Amino acid sequence: MKKPNSACHLVDFICYRNDREAAMGGGVYVYVGTMHPCKRLQDFEEIKIFSICLKIRPDHLPRGTSSPLVAAVYHSSSTSFC
Repeated sequence: MKKPNSACHLVDFICYRNDREAAMGGGVYVYVGTMHPCKRLQDFEEIKIFSICLKIRPDHLPRGTSSPLVAAVYHSSSTSFC
């Protein structure tokens, strides 16, 4: 059962979420500060496990670094993944 966005709201952060729909509880959330431009990369997310992939573009990065990729993955012990 998906919780409303108001249940996970944090001031000055954007919540990216991938909820478990089939059962109670579970899923993953990633919070990114509103000052960091961010794009969700759903093509890199796996359907069989709960994951979120993001491309973040902070204002200041070391030379030679363009956009870090961030991934959050949860694999339940009851989930078969082969």
